[in-house]
Amino acid sequence: MRKRWDYAIQLTLSLVIITTLAIGCEGSLSTSAPGLVTTPPASEYPADIIGRVTIADFLHMRNLSDRHAGVGEVFWVVDISIKNKSYERAVTSDYKDWHIAVGGEVYYLEGGLTQLLHLRDKTTLDDMNIPVGQIGQTTICFSVPDTLKVSDAKLCYQGQEPYSYGKLTGGDKVAVYDWDLKTVIEEDQKEGKQQAVFYENWEFTLNSFSIKSTDVNVNISVTSHFDVPREYGPYRIVLIDQYSTRSGMIFGDTIDKEHFYGFYEGIYYPGDTKTGDLRFTVNPKSGKVSLHLYSPYMKSIMSKLFDLGEIK
Repeated sequence: MRKRWDYAIQLTLSLVIITTLAIGCEGSLSTSAPGLVTTPPASEYPADIIGRVTIADFLHMRNLSDRHAGVGEVFWVVDISIKNKSYERAVTSDYKDWHIAVGGEVYYLEGGLTQLLHLRDKTTLDDMNIPVGQIGQTTICFSVPDTLKVSDAKLCYQGQEPYSYGKLTGGDKVAVYDWDLKTVIEEDQKEGKQQAVFYENWEFTLNSFSIKSTDVNVNISVTSHFDVPREYGPYRIVLIDQYSTRSGMIFGDTIDKEHFYGFYEGIYYPGDTKTGDLRFTVNPKSGKVSLHLYSPYMKSIMSKLFDLGEIK
């Protein structure tokens, strides 16, 4: 009789172990979004999707160009969880397959940064590759208007037809997001990060600035991190107000909006730094002002450098 009880106990334990292993194996694919562990809610689409949004003004990326969001824009860093229910091909994290949908509008990530992040992640993270019946996670970044509300938007996967849509949650606003660590940089850490910004191996350091009436004075350093001698360019440091109006730099008694660069022009050897002052004049109604890189040749803003405050 005792042997029968022992056998029954062993059989029960075996079933418990098998059941536990089966449950633990579900959704064990890509985990490049460690903060998101939720299973997406069921939907009528071929894939169930849910995304959690962190809103950031600034992306910190080690050994690459740190990026400010564009004028009137913010970054939405979205931790995504997706279950492939019926797509024949595996669902991947390719940036071109994902967008934010709001009514008839769609938002992606601006072209240059899309390629930079996607190529970077291919070398540092396992690509999300979710076959039918499996669950996986990833993190993707989008550029959206700073007025967009998370509650008004949906996450869309368009890598295969028919498209799948999912709910977005979250919406916490942070100053700096560390893309490599996939985490927020806390307030007591961010000051040093914001004082130095990288763009194409050029480092821009804001040493000091002052705003007096309609005059803005800036002391800034430019450092080359190229491996060979390089001539600076073709980007000018300009001041932009909250209405996207560009202010000219004061040079002598004239304001030059197109041609004058400043002290930072010239040839840089590896590690060279040039430091100097820039002075701008603004309209008293300019509101919030910030420094940007501007290309006179493309006649467009390339990247935001530093927020300076508000004209009062």
